[in-house]
Amino acid sequence: MEKSGPLRNGKHEVFDYALDENRQEVKELYDLDSDISETTNLAEKYPEKVSQLKALMKAIEKGSL
Repeated sequence: MEKSGPLRNGKHEVFDYALDENRQEVKELYDLDSDISETTNLAEKYPEKVSQLKALMKAIEKGSL
């Protein structure tokens, strides 16, 4: 699995993965204020936050920001 660098925005950090061994996109979202060790993946609980941060990540990669 290929992992891109994380993007932190406020208390949240998102990791953008390419594909796992089953060719499925993997998403991870952590609340670093309450989970500094990144043990609880919140991506399924907060899909809108994942989408928001991934859009920000893509804008940064394109140089739009």
